[in-house]
Amino acid sequence: MEIVNDYKYAGFWIRFLAYLIDGIILSVSFTILSYITGSNIGANFESIHEPGSIIGLFLTVLYFVYFETGEKQATIGKYIFDLKVIKQDGSKLTAKDSIIRYIGKIISAIIIFIGYIMAGFDEQKRALHDRLANTYVIRK
Repeated sequence: MEIVNDYKYAGFWIRFLAYLIDGIILSVSFTILSYITGSNIGANFESIHEPGSIIGLFLTVLYFVYFETGEKQATIGKYIFDLKVIKQDGSKLTAKDSIIRYIGKIISAIIIFIGYIMAGFDEQKRALHDRLANTYVIRK
């Protein structure tokens, strides 16, 4: 199915900056939670068997699902740059769409970030995780 609307797609660098902001927000949040709980909380895939890593991964997924499926259709980083994530038909993401998109981000990172780099060369600026979830990141 081809998208029929005339959207302005968000490019690689603006998406990178938005993701960087989201990463900073999550890192600061995990640092505060770690200090409060006395546990090392963070989405660390190298020690995923540790409770703090599992909690961090859960909170990270929750962050993306909450904001991408919310009213703004954007994480805080994307919202700052007037971006939003939509489905192929222009509608809001479901929790399932957002989770598939997040799993795609993990895959993109595992394959030496090639999945992310794809957005820089794609006509619709779609990364691997966008293709897997049939989503687009557009400028409002």
